[in-house]
Amino acid sequence: MAVKGQKVLAYNRYLGLADELAARRDDFEPWFARLLDDGSGLTPQEAAAHWAHRAQLDPWTAELFERYDLLLLPTVPTTAWPAEGPDTLRAIQEGTLPIAFTSDLQ
Repeated sequence: MAVKGQKVLAYNRYLGLADELAARRDDFEPWFARLLDDGSGLTPQEAAAHWAHRAQLDPWTAELFERYDLLLLPTVPTTAWPAEGPDTLRAIQEGTLPIAFTSDLQ
């Protein structure tokens, strides 16, 4: 069962904002409220699948860093944006915000 990492990130955000979302939903941007709604539906099976996959990736990544000093990887799951930056509205609609691979779970 593949779970998008974005849903797991949304779940973590939801945990910190669930009370505020319930009390003041209209104060949230609609796209962000939808993201939190999606995260709130994370099932135990999806969470377990995500962490099982993550457990496989950690040693694989550690081995890469044993062999190589530098890895150049994309920071977002899209093709490159123009030099003036991304079309933020389109990125929101497509769910490809510029933070997709660089999110901070704090």
